Amino acid sequence: MAASAELLNRLTRGQALGIHLLISAIVAAGVLILMLALWYPPPFFEVQGGGQLAFIVIGVNFVLGPVVAFFVFKPGKRGLKFDVVVLALVQVAALAYGFHVVAGARPAFLVLVTDQFEVVAAGDLEPEQLALARRPEFRRLALDGPVRVYSDAPREGDARKNILLSVLAGGPDVQLRPEYFVPFSERLDRALGFSHSPEHARSHWPAAASAIDRYLADSGRAPSEVRYLAGRAPRGWFVCVIDAVSGDVLAMAAVSESRD
Repeated sequence: MAASAELLNRLTRGQALGIHLLISAIVAAGVLILMLALWYPPPFFEVQGGGQLAFIVIGVNFVLGPVVAFFVFKPGKRGLKFDVVVLALVQVAALAYGFHVVAGARPAFLVLVTDQFEVVAAGDLEPEQLALARRPEFRRLALDGPVRVYSDAPREGDARKNILLSVLAGGPDVQLRPEYFVPFSERLDRALGFSHSPEHARSHWPAAASAIDRYLADSGRAPSEVRYLAGRAPRGWFVCVIDAVSGDVLAMAAVSESRD
């Protein structure tokens, strides 16, 4: 205890700031790597607001860390160790809260509803809703990125009317009903039936057509070999390029305009 207090008193304000900056930079890098590599892979870092969330978490980390420490840290100050411990606890608490927000906003499911993917965030689904899933793999949230699923919700008859009435009364829409989730791979034929050609994008969604053309140029594929599906997220739209024969997802890209 005495040794640690003595060590703190030996540090200059500049040294303390440098150490705190280094620690904060490591934490910030860890947050960005986690978000980009697992929870918010392209294009979701953009369309799900990952950039804004990262800015808030990292900004709070640097404000509560190095900046506050610069003003608090005075070598030889009475109670310096106590101040440093309190500052560290406050910073850890702020990071924990920020991490909780980032985890709750991460895209958990990409639900294909007719011809459009709807992004469902982890915080959008309550445990009671997940428990209703018919497939056991959908009763929990994946930790390694969004899961593509198909919504098998009824599209006609009394069951469809009941869903619409429930939505009008404030209930969850079909993308928030895990009881209808089916693995996307099991409904590739239906996804192909709802998909559109690149030519359709050129006349109905020019921003998506540009993204599709970039993929075609980079991959060397012919326009006849691909189809596309639209995707909607809280902060923007994206286009999903799929194989025209197998229905496999080939690429996704954010677009600057909403679909018609």
